[in-house]
Amino acid sequence: MATLATVPTKPAHLRLSWQLSLALVGVVLGVIVALLFRTQASQGFPLANQSTGTLAALLKQQDAVDGRLRATIAEQRLELDRYERQAAAGRSLSHVARGELQRFKIAAGLVALTGPGLTVALNDSPKPAAGPVDAQYKLVHDYNVREIVNELWASGAEAVAVNGQRYVAGTPIRCVGPVILVNEERIAPPYEISAIGPAKAMAAALQMPGGVLDAMGPQIQSGVQVHLAAATSLTVPAYPALPAFHYAKAAQ
Repeated sequence: MATLATVPTKPAHLRLSWQLSLALVGVVLGVIVALLFRTQASQGFPLANQSTGTLAALLKQQDAVDGRLRATIAEQRLELDRYERQAAAGRSLSHVARGELQRFKIAAGLVALTGPGLTVALNDSPKPAAGPVDAQYKLVHDYNVREIVNELWASGAEAVAVNGQRYVAGTPIRCVGPVILVNEERIAPPYEISAIGPAKAMAAALQMPGGVLDAMGPQIQSGVQVHLAAATSLTVPAYPALPAFHYAKAAQ
């Protein structure tokens, strides 16, 4: 019959001695670890000496600082985006402003223009006059030029010049002795009126029954020369100078 072998047990005082030795080793290791942490802290890790509560408070504070920095970064990015949009808008506005300024300059006659249109050539009659009354029918008068220019404007002209003088608002066309004054420049026959615009419409307006050229019938019969010619490309020069305003000013 088998029997169980018995293991001899150590005495109680030996077990207590072993437990005390293990506890002593643990204490020594704890002291060594503490010393190591303290050494590391003295070499640049000051947070290792702080308590858990202190570390938690510092972490919360650091999170708050980090949040503020992130908010600042986001705000700066929004500001940068706004500046970029403003810069882009500024370029757009500048482009629009330049375009508007160019339009105003064109409307004021300060820019030379080119395009299709109609020329109207006028010249005095080569026939000798039979007397003072007959002489009036053999000349091209300032009112003839004015009426032709007005009819050209009314029938679609976008730019008009008389003998190279740009016609703009305020341009005088009037007789001064044997010549006509246009933009303070004296011009003599032959006269050439250049108009950029729809050639057919402008020619039809001048030649319509009861129109401008019909009214010049007696002059034409006396030899005054009138010639209309469509042109695929005309150049109308710019107004020679900005007008001076001595009395007028912008209304508020």
